[in-house]
Formats: sequence, structure tokens, C-alpha cells
Amino acid sequence: MRSYGKCYYDKKRREWLLQWSKLTCDSLADYFAGKRIGIKVTKQVVNEELIKKRKNTGDEIRSKPLGRKALDGLDSMAMFLEENRYSPRTRESYLSLLEFFFRYFNDKEPFEINEDEISRFIYDFIIRLGYSAAYQNQMVSAIKTFYIISGKGRVKPEFFERPRRSRALPKVFSKDEVSRILNSPRNMKHKLLLWMIYSCGLRRSEVTNIKLTDLDRERGIVHIREGKGKVDRIVPVSGKVWEKYDEYFRGYRPREYLFEGQAGGRYSSESVYRVFKDALVRAGIKKDVGVHSLRHSYATHLHESGLDIRYIQELLGHKSTRTTEIYTHVSRRNLIAVRSPIEDLDLK
Repeated sequence: MRSYGKCYYDKKRREWLLQWSKLTCDSLADYFAGKRIGIKVTKQVVNEELIKKRKNTGDEIRSKPLGRKALDGLDSMAMFLEENRYSPRTRESYLSLLEFFFRYFNDKEPFEINEDEISRFIYDFIIRLGYSAAYQNQMVSAIKTFYIISGKGRVKPEFFERPRRSRALPKVFSKDEVSRILNSPRNMKHKLLLWMIYSCGLRRSEVTNIKLTDLDRERGIVHIREGKGKVDRIVPVSGKVWEKYDEYFRGYRPREYLFEGQAGGRYSSESVYRVFKDALVRAGIKKDVGVHSLRHSYATHLHESGLDIRYIQELLGHKSTRTTEIYTHVSRRNLIAVRSPIEDLDLK
């Protein structure tokens, strides 16, 4: 978030605040769309009454004191999250949400709270005050984690239900569209950047994290280190890409990272986004898509070419084939064999 310039985190509202710009809005939408989270960008009509009610309710709850058992519970939670290497952002979020939950029930010890009371809390505070399903999901995760690690109380882990979330199909390009996008950049660095993303099925953060030492020319691979979920993987690099790499290296001479900014150091994700959007314009493609669509297209085209879904899973770094199977819904491999019943009708 801080890479967007002036921004800060409002702890009371648990919101990031930053200056408005269309580029920032598009970039954030691109980031979340890449995680298959449906995005709807609207100019919000501020409901002053609801905002005031949220603030007053939140301030009232946060002003309640915490008992000794609640403080001990937060300490146990903090220790568990750190020992299990949760990200700093997740640790901060879970502890903040759990503390709020304990303050809401400050007249009870954590292990005296029952399932009906938790349901009432979710309805009264989250549903009635119009908080998002994402916020509700994170709150549920924090509370559930606490009761799982404590092994105590009157709440069973299977009690927790997560709000239903829509599952949008990934947006993919045709091979012709990919060719137009990859051929459109005039700058050699920009061209190789997009070639790497598509040909290796990379995320934005992964392509910017590639170091020169991660490239193995003899084996024809690139080592992707600590991708999503801190999972390493090996991805084959096409001969065409190695040729383009040689041309790029002669002109740019990167020192540490494969892609570096003008002042050195790792290339920014925002720059990758701008390169992609500029390529779309040059290619004459007007689809509302993000950089992640190149990764989606890579997986879909592999499936259409007949590659087994388990190999695609490994190449993408997915933990489960269930995540990868979404590409079977947009692949044409089986659809092209389907004969529409309209073909059998006598139509004029």
C-alpha cells in the first residue's frame, strides 16, 4: 500500500486511506482481480448515519477494559501466530480483531462465551452495521483460530460458518490477443517482462522478485522463490525467452534482479501494471482485465494443449488441484467437441 505514495492505516476504522487516482484504483482492482475476487468500482454515496453509528459503536466497545484471561488469550494467540510464521500483516489483523471481540464480551471470560452469543455478535455488529463479507470472514478466522489453539470453552471449531463469496471465472486472452500484447512494447525490458509473465505463468510479485541467480540457463529453468504461501517452485523457460533475455541483457546489464528500476533495485509492481496497461492500449484490446490475466491465459492455453491438470498445478504453485481446476471451466479443449442442438433443427 505504501508504494502508492501518501497513505496511512486508520487503526480505529481498520481501513487504508490514500489519495484518489484512477491509476491507483485500477491497480488495486487489478491486484484483487488477480486473486479471483470480484471487483466493483463505484463512487460511493456516503451514508453519514451508518458511518456515525459504526464509529460510535466501535468507540464504545474499544473503551471497555480487558480482563486478565482475555489478555492471556491475546498473548497465547500472538505466540501461536509468530511460531507458525504467519505474516506480520495477518498477525496484526488477527490480534486486533480478537481484542475487539474480547472487549465486546468484556463482562465474560473468553471461555465462557457460547456459540449463540458469537452469532449475536456477528449479526449485531457486523451484519447490522453493513460491514463486508471479507471483514466478517477475517473476524471469523481470528475467533476460530483462538478457540482451536486453546482447546477450551463452549465453542466448537465446526460451529463457525464463513460468509458465501462469489467465485468469478478467470478472464483469459486468446492466443492471438496474447501475441498482440507481447509484441506491442517498444522497450526491450518491458517486452521481456511480459514475455516472462505469460511464458512462465507468473504473478506480478514473482516476476519482480526474480534475481539473476534464480535463472539456470543450462537447465532452462527459473527458480521462483517464496511465491504465494511461501512456496518455491521450478518453472521451465522457453528458448524464445532465452533469446530475448540475451538481447535484453546486452542492453541493460541488470546487477541483482532480472528487472530493476532506473535507480537500481527491484522493479515495482506498479510499474509492471503500467507496462501491461500500455501494452493493452497498443494492442488495441479493450478488455477490463489485469496483469494476472496473462497467468490465467498461460494456464488455460496449457490445458487446451492437452497438459494434465496436475502438471499445471505444479507450474502455477497451487497447493490443491481444486484451485487449478477453475481453468477447466474456461478452457475450450472439451467445448469444441460439443455440438449445439440448434445444428439439428430445420431453421431458415
